[in-house]
Amino acid sequence: MKIIGHRGFRGAYPENTLIAFTEAIKIGVHAIEFDVVMSGDGKIVVSHEPFMSRITCLKPNGEELTLFEDQQYNLYKMPYDEIKAFDCGQKGNIKFLNQKSIPTYKPLLSETIEVCEANAASLKSSLDYIIEIKSSFEDYENFYPKPERYVKTILKTLDAYSINNRIVLKSFDVAVLNEIKRQRPSQKISLLINRKESIEDQLVQLNFTPEILGPYFKLLTNDSVKSYKNKGFLIYPWTVNKISNLETVIALGVDGIITDYPNRLMRLIQ
Repeated sequence: MKIIGHRGFRGAYPENTLIAFTEAIKIGVHAIEFDVVMSGDGKIVVSHEPFMSRITCLKPNGEELTLFEDQQYNLYKMPYDEIKAFDCGQKGNIKFLNQKSIPTYKPLLSETIEVCEANAASLKSSLDYIIEIKSSFEDYENFYPKPERYVKTILKTLDAYSINNRIVLKSFDVAVLNEIKRQRPSQKISLLINRKESIEDQLVQLNFTPEILGPYFKLLTNDSVKSYKNKGFLIYPWTVNKISNLETVIALGVDGIITDYPNRLMRLIQ
């Protein structure tokens, strides 16, 4: 079973940052999961939101972002140098009270791969990358580029590294997934399914059969896991944090678990 660190190691370190990734690698995760968006100058940035979230980020001068300000700092309209000036680690996260407060920034996808590969190599370990492409039809050319350009830029960025066999691309946006398959038929893909969707309803929207299903963990049952595994799917549910939930999902026999607390999962399966 793959231990997959959600946004790196969000339970203990600022999400989607180099420190979260390197600390997850140190404890021995099999894969790190993170999100990407595009900057105004066409660079691929590691970030869950396509804007500066007031929950996790501070302005370059250290001031708080207000409720009405954060979405005004639209990453798709900002050059990366401006994005990097915001601190997205020192504030912490009210949802994760044990998360360390560490000044840091939103890294580029390229920098993330380089740092993670160097850290994994120093520990003589192999690392998988599960990369969520944040996107929605309603926000094309507002917060996100259209799928063709978006996918082309992401694949070009990743092609600089010889790690394609260790990369999974995933999204809730089926148009993005269909575009990945069009541009690169060999790419491993995971279909994400949210809390209110059914797995079957999402599958029929694809022009292909993905290798991996990424459902919200409470959608799974013993029967559904057995059925989908018999059809050849790998199953990586998200995001499982409580010990009791981790134990339940482990018992279902899934192939990997995405968690903010990879240390908890590690203790349960070792």
